[in-house]
Order: sequence, then structure tokens, then C-alpha cells
Amino acid sequence: MYLDEKWAPTADNLTAEYIIISPLLNATFRSLYSSNVSITGREIFFSQLLEAIAFLHTQEISHRDVKPDNILVRSYDPPDAMLTDFGCASDKAVILYDKPGTIPYLAPEQIEGETHGKAVDYWSCGIVGSELIRKRPIPARLLPGNGLADYRNSLADSKLAKCSRAMLEVDPVCRMTAAAALKLFSYSPSATAIPVEQATSGV
Repeated sequence: MYLDEKWAPTADNLTAEYIIISPLLNATFRSLYSSNVSITGREIFFSQLLEAIAFLHTQEISHRDVKPDNILVRSYDPPDAMLTDFGCASDKAVILYDKPGTIPYLAPEQIEGETHGKAVDYWSCGIVGSELIRKRPIPARLLPGNGLADYRNSLADSKLAKCSRAMLEVDPVCRMTAAAALKLFSYSPSATAIPVEQATSGV
């Protein structure tokens, strides 16, 4: 169909499109590293990431690019985060010879070019969780024999650390799932939201 001055919309040639939008956000999980958010607050943020991943997996979707820059912070108190950027997402149960995502957060099977599935999201969550504990990005790409064991053992003893270690298993089958990890956390958000700008002031 070509549009000209005689064309007019009708019920037959109109398509309804719905776009879900969110207010512009300028903070990500990376901003938490240098913030004054407590370990409890960081655990709440992390549990929200787990909740998002667990939901995606119930819909048979793998995100495949979980990283701090793709997790936006809407509020610091109560903690409120949102997982974004589904450009690498897949609804295939097993993906062959594909290396999407961001290198420091790629699971070993992705780096090796092997088949992979939902478990790559658990590995990425484990990296993000460990960074929330250490308050800085990982020093290098973690691989078996390349500092992985020392890095896992260096994490402090906390629920967040326990979860991160369990997700950083080399064998995808042995990784803690997001749904299982959620059982370690039981938090209720407070009633008042503090803007990002206020929460980060003086940091």
C-alpha cells in the first residue's frame, strides 16, 4: 500500500502498538560500588536481579548479557532495580557457537564456544554479586586456572557471598539457579523511596 493524499486510516490497516517506558535513569549497579549502600541494601538489589532472571527463565528466555551496566537503579531506599538490554536474549533452550554478551561476565562455556543455555545467566549473576561485595569490578576475566578459585575463596562470608560462590561453578549443571538463590534472601522494601541523587550525595 502506498500512502497519498487520498489515504485515510481505517480499522483494517491500523496496527496498535504498545511501548512500555520507564523514567530516564542515570544510575546502574556500577554506581553501587562507590555508594554508601549497606550490605543489606546490596543484597536486596541483588535479590531483585535474581527475581528478574528467575522470571525470564520461567518464560524460557535467557538474558545472556547480565552485567552492572544493564541493571538500572530506580531508587536506593527502598532498593529498586530494573534489568534492561535484551539485545542478546534468546528463547532457545541450547545455543550453539554464539558468543553474545560482555567478556568479563561471560561464562566459561561461552568463552570456549561450547553449547550453552540458561546457566550462563547464573554465572554472570555470580560475577555481579561478587562485585557488589568487593565494591569494584573483577580484576580480570575469570577462568579455571586463571584465579577463579582464589577469587571465589576471597569473598567474605555473607548470604551474598554464598550465593555468588555457588553461581561461579565451572560446570553449568552445578551452578545455583536464580530461583534457588532467591531462597537465601527474604527482604521487604521500605515505604519511602529516596532519589538516586540523594542516596549518592557525599560519597
